Amino acid sequence: MVSLQFAETFKSSKEARKCEEDCPQPCLHIEYDTFLSYAGLQRDVFADYLLSFLNGTQKMVASSALNQTYHPLLKMTKRERDEYIE
Repeated sequence: MVSLQFAETFKSSKEARKCEEDCPQPCLHIEYDTFLSYAGLQRDVFADYLLSFLNGTQKMVASSALNQTYHPLLKMTKRERDEYIE
């Protein structure tokens, strides 16, 4: 374990400044690009995540909608899906 005295000394050293200048990204702040893809929609995990934000009644309505539209859409062939969407 790094001692507090060493950490304080290192923080103000030339090595620390060089490390900060050469570091391509801050260590305590990382950003990720997010996007939604059709591949991600094919898993029930995504639907379950969205349902977790709803209360009981809303969840029942949304589950019914998923069962009537979302799940059948996943079982369609590409041709059937294209026709359905148009």
